[in-house]
Amino acid sequence: MRSPTCPGPAGLPAHLRCTRCARGLCEAPGEKFSPNCAGPDGKPPQIVCPICMRKRQFLMRRGSIANLMQQQGVSGRGLQDAWTQRVEVIVDEMFQEALGAKALPGQYAFCLAGSGARHETSPYSDLDCFILVSDDGVQEVQFFHDVCKDMSDMLMSVEGNSGLRFCNIMSPFGSPGNPKAPKLIRTPHNMADLVEWSEENIEGHISGGLQEHRFLFGTKTLYDDFKTDLNVILAKTCFSFSSRPAITRGKKMGLKVIKDLVTDRRFTPPSNTDEYFHVKEQFYRPPQFIAKGLAWYYGIDAVSTHDQLAQLVATNHMSHGVAHNFMAIMNVMAKYRFRLHLDREGEKDFVFTNQAARDAEVAALDVKGASRTEARRTRTPTSSCQARQGAGDDTEPGPRADRQRRRTATADDRLSRAAWRGLEEVVGPELHPDPLARPTRCWRPTSVCDVRPEPHLEALVSLVHAD
Repeated sequence: MRSPTCPGPAGLPAHLRCTRCARGLCEAPGEKFSPNCAGPDGKPPQIVCPICMRKRQFLMRRGSIANLMQQQGVSGRGLQDAWTQRVEVIVDEMFQEALGAKALPGQYAFCLAGSGARHETSPYSDLDCFILVSDDGVQEVQFFHDVCKDMSDMLMSVEGNSGLRFCNIMSPFGSPGNPKAPKLIRTPHNMADLVEWSEENIEGHISGGLQEHRFLFGTKTLYDDFKTDLNVILAKTCFSFSSRPAITRGKKMGLKVIKDLVTDRRFTPPSNTDEYFHVKEQFYRPPQFIAKGLAWYYGIDAVSTHDQLAQLVATNHMSHGVAHNFMAIMNVMAKYRFRLHLDREGEKDFVFTNQAARDAEVAALDVKGASRTEARRTRTPTSSCQARQGAGDDTEPGPRADRQRRRTATADDRLSRAAWRGLEEVVGPELHPDPLARPTRCWRPTSVCDVRPEPHLEALVSLVHAD
């Protein structure tokens, strides 16, 4: 029922809103909700709370990636590099905001690890990182821990558990309660020492992640010192046998990467009889791990998989054909992962090979999208109170409400419907040997309902096993 004094969900002052409009447009969770915030799409920016501003930033950044995917000839590696650059800017901004006017206790260097260091992030990848400090005393460590905690709280408010967030192991916080995952706020020498810890005392994700590193911001001399100490450790001999020469720690860790890839069933290439496959573990990881393991074994000082493959070829440790096949697989799967993650709004890499299972997932996504749209609709100025401001008639909201509805279009509308053109434009005709097997167009061209993996599974598996 219309309230004559209600200014609508976006109207001010907030205390005059009726019960229906009281929630407003702010999307901040819990106690961080701001009744005077106009939501992520509100203008001018002065009336938008910091959390909704960040939500808008992430939505725009992912939307720009979706638009980039439409460009002719864009590669999976290009998409990864573009998203990594966006993440770097966001992380730098948020760290400086959390730092504010606080007096630094000493020098620091914020460094990336994992996919961020390799320039291989996807739209919902977590953040593997560590902080090098000039002094790792208790007070200094607590200072940077608190700064990162402020960052983490903001990221959780904006992204929740599905999006950019600190890794629960490879991060400045470590993993509370897990003695094998200490805080990664240390001096360069002490940080490099973690690589020498035994497997019983350190998570493999940390000891391996510290070998995939890249300086982001801060004092670069600390990062240079860390690299120097790390290279000395990796060049040390760690064991020897009477019948074979001593092996360095770097070679040992390279062999372990290859061993884990071969023995872990998660990385087994799928067959056409499988009910589903995992894009990251069964297609993307095998060539990436092979490149990384060989690079570490041969002492190649490169972080990104592309650079590792190039140097393996240049040093005659891999043929041009194998390197080309690996890059082809990774490019295709990287672009495919971008589609999956944007559609599912999370880092979810399972794809069903059965049409009925895919149809069921599409139906679930449709329900989720409809629920999200309805939730937004009830929180946008389409109530009778706000409609009155546009045209004075409940059934005719007027131009103001129409503009607001267009600004609050759902993520599905922005990222899925207008931006994507089906999987066959990602993998290309060379991986669709049978033209009749190409997926047909449907009203919602998402990766889930368009994918018919059988035609290109064999081609991709053959590339994995090519010699």
